[in-house]
Amino acid sequence: MLSLRDLEAGLGQGRPGVAAVRAALETHLPQLARCANGLERRYVLLCEAAGLPLPEPNARIGSYRPDMLWPELRLIVELDGSRAHSTPAQLAADAARQAALEALGFRVIRFSRAEVELDADGVVAGTEAALAEQARRG
Repeated sequence: MLSLRDLEAGLGQGRPGVAAVRAALETHLPQLARCANGLERRYVLLCEAAGLPLPEPNARIGSYRPDMLWPELRLIVELDGSRAHSTPAQLAADAARQAALEALGFRVIRFSRAEVELDADGVVAGTEAALAEQARRG
């Protein structure tokens, strides 16, 4: 059985047919075309597999482009890959960005690459809980 992780790992490795598979996935889920990287694609696929409402990847909020956005719920998910979110300067920039988005009335939750890759159930549960809480706040 082919898992989402296996499929994502195979995409982008220059194998024959990868472009066709990527195009089929993007047709099935247009959100995938707006993902900036594999971590974002994996997260959208997790949401889809769990039956969660799909986010808008990299939608603009002023000068910001949060990784995942549910505008009607004012919920943002930021996905922290190890390369772009590991230095003190990057962590400070993330904190400032999160504070700015929260000041605009958005709830921001974060998941690390390790969480998405190793604890998909926990990521889905965390996302589902945040979506439900934001819906209750309406």
